[in-house]
Amino acid sequence: MRQHDRLAKEDQEGLKDTLTKLTAEWDQLLSEKANAAAREESLNAELEKCQGFMLQVSEESFNQGVRQVAYYHDVPSDDPQYDLCMDAVDGKLMPLGGGPTMLWKRSRNALK
Repeated sequence: MRQHDRLAKEDQEGLKDTLTKLTAEWDQLLSEKANAAAREESLNAELEKCQGFMLQVSEESFNQGVRQVAYYHDVPSDDPQYDLCMDAVDGKLMPLGGGPTMLWKRSRNALK
């Protein structure tokens, strides 16, 4: 009978150890799940910012094209004034640097 009691006690201790290990693993998995959810939320927020930026750049590029068409509609393409690397703002030609390029730089800094 003693040997049976000893074996039962060893089994019980082994089960307790296994339960302790499994509980620790479960807690670790729950922690990892919470971290993954937080990371997903962060990535979704960053994705939303990037999508907004891309929409803004596309819209500005389109508006720039419309301004150029309005400015150059009567200018022949061989005219020295005809320069698609310039933006037309308030009836004057300006370097393109203020359009999508500047939006890109500002947005990149805002995302950091």
